[in-house]
Amino acid sequence: MYLPKIVANSQISEKSYRRALQLLSIIKKNPLSFGKDPKALAVAVLYAACVKEGEKISQTRLASAGDISLVTLRKRFEDIRVFVK
Repeated sequence: MYLPKIVANSQISEKSYRRALQLLSIIKKNPLSFGKDPKALAVAVLYAACVKEGEKISQTRLASAGDISLVTLRKRFEDIRVFVK
């Protein structure tokens, strides 16, 4: 699982981490996630959780922590934005 490693590299709060785990379990069941890079999905879900919790973190910092490109983060975030309410 990529999420704990990304959280450790980006120093995200435990509250956002727990929210990201909840979102990731929902998204993995959806066909939207099929065929997508799991690391990119994990970073996008973590960013969505941070936005939902009001935690300030830059997309660049998260993309760097997850070793993905900024463009990939933005694309995956747009894909999962429907699930973040």
